[in-house]
Amino acid sequence: FFLRSPAPARMWLRCLAGPLEALRLIWRYGLMGLQRLQKLAKGKAAPDFPRFYEMQSSGKAFCRPEDLLEALHPGMPQLASQSAEGWLVEQGIPERLIHELATGGMRCNYGGQ
Repeated sequence: FFLRSPAPARMWLRCLAGPLEALRLIWRYGLMGLQRLQKLAKGKAAPDFPRFYEMQSSGKAFCRPEDLLEALHPGMPQLASQSAEGWLVEQGIPERLIHELATGGMRCNYGGQ
């Protein structure tokens, strides 16, 4: 029994697969839409979960759901009052990207139909 290295053609295809998939995403959804979505996921609108978890471990409780949302992020109560799709459209995310990628990710993470 001995190990063989993969055929050179297969190695070439593996190296090329990543960039090809990236190009397919850019072709379908546009570079700007993908960049905006990435910025939003890591940007100012993202909840501050580490701070929230610290508050919970220290025994902080919230009397109203609005207070809990405010602890996550100052603008979170307003965000919770509108649809994710509507907010993403307002942020300049293309609808195709919302329907095909973002909605699927949210359903996977947060449930839904």
